[in-house]
Amino acid sequence: MILRKCTIPVKTNREACSPETDGTMPGCIHLPVAPACNIQCRFCARTFDGAGEGMSTALSPQEAVEQISSRLARREPISKALIFGPGESLANAASYVVLRRLSWLHPELILGIETNGLLLRDRIEQIVADGVRAVSITINALSEETAKKIYSGILYKGRRYPIEAAAEFLLKNQWQGLMLAVDAGLQVSVRTIVVPGVNEEEVPLIAGKAGKLGAVSKAI
Repeated sequence: MILRKCTIPVKTNREACSPETDGTMPGCIHLPVAPACNIQCRFCARTFDGAGEGMSTALSPQEAVEQISSRLARREPISKALIFGPGESLANAASYVVLRRLSWLHPELILGIETNGLLLRDRIEQIVADGVRAVSITINALSEETAKKIYSGILYKGRRYPIEAAAEFLLKNQWQGLMLAVDAGLQVSVRTIVVPGVNEEEVPLIAGKAGKLGAVSKAI
């Protein structure tokens, strides 16, 4: 499990490049092509549509693919590419465009995504078909009570739901998505943003459950 210690307001550190790395390994590159998010965190300035910190930092699919291609043309030792924010990878069409293009142009690359897990159950077949081989899932809560303290709502299939009505659904999707990813043969890791005084007691429980289900765990 990859841990992130956070204060309020939270800004998630974009370090995790794969289940085995902390983002410092040469050859691993992040591609922030997903501005929109589908979960509203109580400690995050980003909105569902990506307004806030996301829009100005996102690459277009063309920019992302050209960046990889140009660096590979210079013979830089890139072996892994991760779709990583600034919003939710699976909630943005650009993510799938980039994955398909990179899978076709550079089949030697190990492709991965970072996700909050809400859509993973629904999109697992698609991402496998698009060439994804590694998934990092952010799971910040084990109980509904803790989830309600961290999140304020979700956006699912075009509808917004308050977390009071969606906490159980969110957690169920995260764990089902994890199990489906493991069953599909993907390399799966779990990362947790530690919110002091909110979810600290659940961190080891999340790690234990993830490990039992087959996720690769690492604490940094």
